[in-house]
Amino acid sequence: SSVFSNNTAKLAAGVIYARDADMGISTCQFANNTATRDGGALYCAGNCNWAVKNSQFDSNKCGANGGAVFGWNLIASISSSTLLGNAAGALGGAVSVANSTLDMSSCMVGSNSATGSDAAGGGVYSQSSTLNLTDSTFSSNTATWGGAVYVTNGTLALAGGSITNSSVTGSGAGVYALRTPTSLVDVKFEYNDAAKYAGSLYCHASSCSVSSCNVNYDSASLGAGSFWVGYGSIAIRSSHIHG
Repeated sequence: SSVFSNNTAKLAAGVIYARDADMGISTCQFANNTATRDGGALYCAGNCNWAVKNSQFDSNKCGANGGAVFGWNLIASISSSTLLGNAAGALGGAVSVANSTLDMSSCMVGSNSATGSDAAGGGVYSQSSTLNLTDSTFSSNTATWGGAVYVTNGTLALAGGSITNSSVTGSGAGVYALRTPTSLVDVKFEYNDAAKYAGSLYCHASSCSVSSCNVNYDSASLGAGSFWVGYGSIAIRSSHIHG
């Protein structure tokens, strides 16, 4: 196990920059690392295969994308890890990926933020990627769009776990899905709040499925306290929605 703390980069990768590289990280801590642009702690510039487990990412930050982790053309698994208090100036307060496959399981993603007027994905931002989130807890993440998770032009499968106390100044306090087939199964949404639309799920130009989910006390100031759907479709099955 190793500790990486208070490192800085003028462009990308506060700690590790990787290209065409496999990497295994276990029982490590990344804390208070900073990148001026992308990847406060870890950065993949292409063709990487990573396995991260039992590790902590605390209070890392970057000026643009991926407060803790940024990946392009990355295949990665992150399991049994915590990502707390990370911040990005644009996309993905904790994690930002593009053209990638990311599997996250049994993780705690809390109090992360994506700031800026058009910032997206307080917890995780995913573009043109396959994103699988299993039995993970998202709590108190913030952004302009997609407080916990923002996905565009990819696929999202979210199974188990919870999204609570997330907030946005725009829409989609829990999940914002744009042009992305989205499946939510056995997820708890609670006390998420959007200043515009969709306390739970903003489903835009997407095919969305909600199954065996519990939604409690989510809210939105302009409309759709729970779900907003436009230019796409939504199917809701065996779920409990309570305001």
